[in-house]
Amino acid sequence: MSRTTERFALFVAVCCCSLLLGVGVAAHAGAAPLGSPTGSGATSGTWVPVFTWSGGGAGNDIRNSASFTLNGGQQLFTYSAVAVPGEYSSPSPGWTVESADGGWGFEMIYPPSMGQGESSLYLPAGIYFVSSNTLDCTWTVAVSEWRSDVFTPTLTLKLSGLTSGAMRLGRSVTAKGIVTPTSLAGSRVKLTAQRKGATWVSVKSVARTISATGAYRWMYKPATRGAYHMRATIAKTAAHTAAKTKWRPFKVK
Repeated sequence: MSRTTERFALFVAVCCCSLLLGVGVAAHAGAAPLGSPTGSGATSGTWVPVFTWSGGGAGNDIRNSASFTLNGGQQLFTYSAVAVPGEYSSPSPGWTVESADGGWGFEMIYPPSMGQGESSLYLPAGIYFVSSNTLDCTWTVAVSEWRSDVFTPTLTLKLSGLTSGAMRLGRSVTAKGIVTPTSLAGSRVKLTAQRKGATWVSVKSVARTISATGAYRWMYKPATRGAYHMRATIAKTAAHTAAKTKWRPFKVK
């Protein structure tokens, strides 16, 4: 095979690869508009801008961006590319999204033409950067990520039945508090009582149901004298973060 024939074959192969990549991007473009993400596991939330970068010009623009963090939600890579005119101009946009912390996440975005578009990405949580490989065009790219609506509950804890922070053995201390928002009604608050020895040791833990008004209540009767403290906690779920109160001290005489 002559050298000219080899060069032609290589040119054809590169063009075919670029066409396939462009088709892949075109198929993704518009697949995930800035509404809810695709997939049966999608939840309520919002698209959060994570990263924006611009560059290009006459000639090649081959470089790496600053790093940014993804949380593992569905991502949307949007781009806008404008050709730079010239006698020998051959505009070509292209970028890759690559892991910056040793992960396996990697995506290629090579649009078939100038203009605007978007591509859905499904990269795992981690730190990433964008690498540009463009020719004779100016461009701007951006990455957004779908973040589910996760809220942080608040709860209070007050102890009653104490005199100057102390109570007599044989009596009970009442623990009560309020949880917000009230949408957590029916969920459980965990209350833990600890007694001080060489270290703090848990002596009693119970779960109490949150009422329709957000209230909970527990009466605890210590078995021995000593220094105690109590705390209320709510476990983390897919809808909200974990929450806890400070330890509330009391003594049993």
